Amino acid sequence: MGYDFKMQGYGQETQVYCTYNVSPMFYAANPGKGINVINGMSGGRAVIKLKHIYNYMVQNKAAMEALFPVNGYGSYDDTVHRVLDRLIAISKAHPEGIWEVN
Repeated sequence: MGYDFKMQGYGQETQVYCTYNVSPMFYAANPGKGINVINGMSGGRAVIKLKHIYNYMVQNKAAMEALFPVNGYGSYDDTVHRVLDRLIAISKAHPEGIWEVN
């Protein structure tokens, strides 16, 4: 199981997937809602939240790496440099689009 991100009405080009195993990293970076904070948010608004999460993770890399899942699925590098980079790029490309997180 994992997070399935997509922008409503934009199809596969906006779909991003990552494992739930990295949830502790997202909740550390954004207490309370984690990455789910962008659900229902426009790309334009989501960029601000996503950059906050990204910056927190980069500034606290050692703490994030300590949250690596025991089973090995999910990593700091994948979460920051694939998932968040992609979510930020899509949000910038489609500021009017609405994020759906499942």
